[in-house]
Amino acid sequence: MAREVPKEIEARCRAWHRFFVIWYALHYVLGVVAIACSFAVAYLAAYVNARWLMATLSFLSATCVAVGYFLFPYKNAEGYVRAWRILSSAIIKFQTDDSVEFLTLSRAIDKGEEQIARRIQ
Repeated sequence: MAREVPKEIEARCRAWHRFFVIWYALHYVLGVVAIACSFAVAYLAAYVNARWLMATLSFLSATCVAVGYFLFPYKNAEGYVRAWRILSSAIIKFQTDDSVEFLTLSRAIDKGEEQIARRIQ
């Protein structure tokens, strides 16, 4: 039978997983919207005479690029995915091997926090 992992540690693992999914999703959404708006402006410019539409699409594309550059969603996701992998691995070892001490989970949290803190470097 698997040993019980403290709820706080399981919650931290779930949170890190959720954050890496959110950051990756933001990275891809911003990129796809920026690309789609840029292509739309390039394609529609020859066929549509609506300056407000071109301006809106251009602004949206530029905003997505700027927000993506400013927030570094891919780098943030990388930090959280590394942290989640470290903690998830430690949890599995703790649950399946009785010789693994609780201190292993604590060290995994510390290593994970280091990965999150270093994500922008």
